[in-house]
Amino acid sequence: MALLHVIQFFVGAVTTTGSPGTLAYTVPAGDRIVLRDFTFRNLSSSASYSLLVYIDSTLIYSYTLATSESHEWKPWIVMSPGQKLYLRVGNSTGVDVVVSGSLYTI
Repeated sequence: MALLHVIQFFVGAVTTTGSPGTLAYTVPAGDRIVLRDFTFRNLSSSASYSLLVYIDSTLIYSYTLATSESHEWKPWIVMSPGQKLYLRVGNSTGVDVVVSGSLYTI
């Protein structure tokens, strides 16, 4: 029987500027996840910075946050067992990020 859980996959400040980025989540064996909500907040009060979202090595989203801006992205992206979610920013001042969605045990 499949089970569904709604959870936060990552909460924290992302300050990694190099590849591959901060490892935010790895999908466990026997599970699938649906990424459903990303909330970003630029921690810099003086400059705009980009936030990059990757699944494995594929860039799936990028957004440039203005000074102290917050932004929300509501995708519907399915990730399979073993896939990794990475987050990367344009400057080490960083961006606060919350990633949430659904975890399906299959």
